[in-house]
Amino acid sequence: MAPTQLNPKKKRQRRQDPPKTPQNANEELFIRHIDEMAASGMPVVVASPPQRVPLVDRLLSRFDGLLPGDLKLCLLEPVSRAKPVEFASTDPRWTKIDEILALGDQVGGVVVVSNQFREHMHCQGLFNPIKDLGVPVVSAFGYPPLIQRPVTPPAHKGITYQGMFELASKWAAAGRFGNPTYIEFGTLEGRTMTYAWHYMQQIPGMNFVAFDSFAGILGTVDDEEYVFPEGSFYANKETFMHNMKVCGIESDRLQVTKCDITTLTTDTELTKNVDLGTPAVINIDVDVYKPALTALEYLTPHLVQGSLLLMDDYDSMRAARNIGERLALTDWLKANPRFEVEEWRRYGAWGRAFIVHTEDGK
Repeated sequence: MAPTQLNPKKKRQRRQDPPKTPQNANEELFIRHIDEMAASGMPVVVASPPQRVPLVDRLLSRFDGLLPGDLKLCLLEPVSRAKPVEFASTDPRWTKIDEILALGDQVGGVVVVSNQFREHMHCQGLFNPIKDLGVPVVSAFGYPPLIQRPVTPPAHKGITYQGMFELASKWAAAGRFGNPTYIEFGTLEGRTMTYAWHYMQQIPGMNFVAFDSFAGILGTVDDEEYVFPEGSFYANKETFMHNMKVCGIESDRLQVTKCDITTLTTDTELTKNVDLGTPAVINIDVDVYKPALTALEYLTPHLVQGSLLLMDDYDSMRAARNIGERLALTDWLKANPRFEVEEWRRYGAWGRAFIVHTEDGK
């Protein structure tokens, strides 16, 4: 018997049918963000600058049956220096940002479709008025590590952020710290916290601690303003907690304290229930001098031999020695001579990792 022949036209049609399930981590993240926000029972907003509109249209056509019916689309102004792109979409749901902001807190959240950090932060800033009301505003594209452990190419180990966090996790595991913790000062949306979770969650007893004002950078002095203006990098706590849910962090292993980091050493009521454990890895990502120094002072009674200190912006502001995280570490070491630090790695554009040494080696 001759084999059954498929109709060539049907065969071509099958190939053209768009898949109804996510085909990569970026698409999966897009769906997860919307699902989590839709659970609030309020409309979810998908926002995009003009150059990302074709991508949004493709996603909506493919996943139409998986997305909530009251999805709102928001067209943003082009990001500066972006190539001019004509807005061409036939979807009548596209609207202007003023109409979205007028809804106040009556939206479940905003998903910004962008694929570059600068582009995302620009678009995010447009929604600050509803962030003030507790609405989460997240990025859908360009950050698949939010939902999966990244694979670091060998050449990037210790050089990129993910490479640094992979090495830090190995350091923490090999150190066999009792009651180990990963502690982060300055979380923004939780990007580096997701690295910490994916790489360190398997370390026995490891818990995760986060401190942030969730009001942008605080404590900037004049010489730091040109790079880190007061209030910049603003992501509210709701955005951070949303991302932690999407990431899959176990809530009983995460402590989050909303505070002005510069008050950590003076406001004992604020931190009385915080368990710092044994700091195995500390990430200080507060950008400027005053909160960086306060974070180090707050940690002083808890640091042990081998605590690994990541200073995200140590070489920022042209590596000037009289400002920023670099000066904070210098002043802290002068005030605490029983500690020394040894440079271990450099990563990203500005970051450095240090091994903490104690006077008694314990």
